[in-house]
Amino acid sequence: MFEASLKAGVLHEVVSVLSSIADEVKIECQKDKIEVKAVDPAHVAMVVLELSKDAFTDYKCDKGESLNIDLTKVREILKLAGMQDDVLLKKSKENRLSVQIGKSLTRRMPLLDDVVAPKIPSMELPAKVTISTEKVSVALRASENVADVVEFVANKEGFQIRARSESDEVEAIYAEADLTALKSGDKEVKSMYSLDYITKLLRGIPTASGVIEIEMGDSFPAKINFTFADDKGKATFLVAPRIEND
Repeated sequence: MFEASLKAGVLHEVVSVLSSIADEVKIECQKDKIEVKAVDPAHVAMVVLELSKDAFTDYKCDKGESLNIDLTKVREILKLAGMQDDVLLKKSKENRLSVQIGKSLTRRMPLLDDVVAPKIPSMELPAKVTISTEKVSVALRASENVADVVEFVANKEGFQIRARSESDEVEAIYAEADLTALKSGDKEVKSMYSLDYITKLLRGIPTASGVIEIEMGDSFPAKINFTFADDKGKATFLVAPRIEND
């Protein structure tokens, strides 16, 4: 069985994060949390999300229970809820999910037959940058009309975001003092990523998260870590690098 209640604002944050990657997801229920792993259709980006049972006002879930959910339908009903409204989620024996807003509004929907959760690669990356989400967002907005690829650069002095075209160049330089935290060896590391993908992922991060942690290496996937729901939830985006041919 699965039956849980939480504030609409918390559910909205979960849906926002996951929708950055996919519209169909498998939610795995555990005794003390739910976990979701998803990959985008082009297999460029992935997400791993965990939400502690402490984020729920009530949480009942049998071990091994899973729910294959169409997030588009959940988003539709959530648009009608205030952030402080109570939401009750319940799985029926007929394999349907009911989403009840307050005491009067309910939408019932069929759960999907099969959604495959991807295998998430294990990576130890040499550089780790903790920075405000807003600073990264500003650099990405500045790059929008310059290039479709951005370069992340990390070294012991700080972190840079660059974008170049034949005629124009954008460079955002953040010294170590501008960062929340910096871990980098003596060797500089840099990777290029799709501007569209990075921008889309950052838009999915709840505003209240404030800061993100970026893990990266030379031409390696980037890991973007953050917390949400008053630190009762955590998530990691993984995005593949763009390899430019010389």
